[in-house]
Amino acid sequence: MRKFFSAAALLFVVISASAQTVPPTAWPHSGKYGFGTRYYYLHNYMAKDLIVKFTGAIGFPVKDTFMLKAGKDTIEQVSNNWGAARAWAYWDPTFYNGPYTLAEITQRGYQGSDWYDVSLVDGYNLPMIYKPVPGTYIDSTPLDQGWAPQQMCGTAGCLTDMYLACPKADLRLNAAGDTEACACQDDSLCRKMKKTACPLSYSYSVDDFTSIMRCPSPTLPDTIGPDYILDFGFPPVASVNREPTINYSFVDAMAVTMTKRGELKYTYGGASTSARLALYSCNGKLVLETVINGSSGTLQVPALGRGLYFVVLSTGEFVKTSRMLVVR
Repeated sequence: MRKFFSAAALLFVVISASAQTVPPTAWPHSGKYGFGTRYYYLHNYMAKDLIVKFTGAIGFPVKDTFMLKAGKDTIEQVSNNWGAARAWAYWDPTFYNGPYTLAEITQRGYQGSDWYDVSLVDGYNLPMIYKPVPGTYIDSTPLDQGWAPQQMCGTAGCLTDMYLACPKADLRLNAAGDTEACACQDDSLCRKMKKTACPLSYSYSVDDFTSIMRCPSPTLPDTIGPDYILDFGFPPVASVNREPTINYSFVDAMAVTMTKRGELKYTYGGASTSARLALYSCNGKLVLETVINGSSGTLQVPALGRGLYFVVLSTGEFVKTSRMLVVR
């Protein structure tokens, strides 16, 4: 994102700048930074423990380093005013200078949006997915002029093992001979290799027009921007082959229970006749969606596995989201 603002400024000239009215998001936050707290849901799908770094721009409070064990999840809290920030992970302390696969974001930036990407400009060290949590952001349709649909609150990242395509001269090995990074940078061969392998990544220094994502982040007093999912490694393609324990979640006028048999039971006491219930996996994949019929019901959840889920209740007036943790 080195030339993000200069390149993006050119793009904004051709985008309609008409005023828009947006409703406040119904995702009330409290936490480390009060109502302005945002949540980042981090998942380590690597077979190695990771050292994770979060760093904000100068003058912003979040600058954190922590260990995320293999196969584990955690939640990082940041301020709504985090500003221009970065996050990355690595497993070998001797490679703390990178290069890394890098998540970048400017929260509450130009045109009332978050701007985010996964950058491979300096190189690559692990697969990464970066995207907003379903149900925590408002409709992006008014911002769509001139933008590809996948760039509006879309998925940034790279789910390719780039070590298989990286030129041998650019591989970085540790003392034991294990691959730690691909340092392929900005020449034409590297640009092509990275863009082919990871089309949703920011692959070279002026790659704004295809790889920057944006999502509404209004600056209204009672509104904050979306939360985000940050996956390190490859998400599992199959569910965990064990029964989950019972879990509960409450979303506005709806209560949800997950049973050991993979059933989602709900009760709904709201007045809306067009309410919809959706369940998303921890990496944002839609697991099921249905219209709520009556005050209660039971749904079979396909391929239910261990992990964090997001329960989303939507009506014509609002969208609300709650978290549900399914454990083994």
